[in-house]
Amino acid sequence: ITLSALTGVISGTPTASRYNQEYTITCTNPVGSISFTHSFSVLLPISRFSYSSNEYFIYLNEAIALSPTVIGDFPRYTITSSVGLPKGLPKGLILDSYSGVIRGILEEEFETATITINCSNGYSSISTHIAFYYLSPPQSFSYPASSYSFTWSAKKYMPSRFIKRSSNPL
Repeated sequence: ITLSALTGVISGTPTASRYNQEYTITCTNPVGSISFTHSFSVLLPISRFSYSSNEYFIYLNEAIALSPTVIGDFPRYTITSSVGLPKGLPKGLILDSYSGVIRGILEEEFETATITINCSNGYSSISTHIAFYYLSPPQSFSYPASSYSFTWSAKKYMPSRFIKRSSNPL
């Protein structure tokens, strides 16, 4: 990018990304000068944004860290909608607005929740949806009968190539 000393026109094609790069421009004539600082950003658009899955099964006291894949410059992440929860993510989890990582330890049971996360850089944006499902521990476990008996014969049911042959008795 160049600045014309004669007209003050800034022109050209950027060749590298920059975010809020400050430049001081000075205008002079025979009787004085004045300067001002101007900030420029050159950004590649967000062209891809996703997490490794769009469904996650989580349980109490589980530590999680979900990192996104993004193509584009200087992304920022926000939760734009939440279904099933009043305030975005389940209690104990946070979204890092600079890295897009969802991390934390689940502190409270919840019903199924779906959130929409937006990835943007002031030039473009892409959103993705993630569903969280709470897994609760088993409350009880039983079989209908109190005892069972089974008969099994290795020679009858197991193919001969899987039978271990040994000179030592078991």
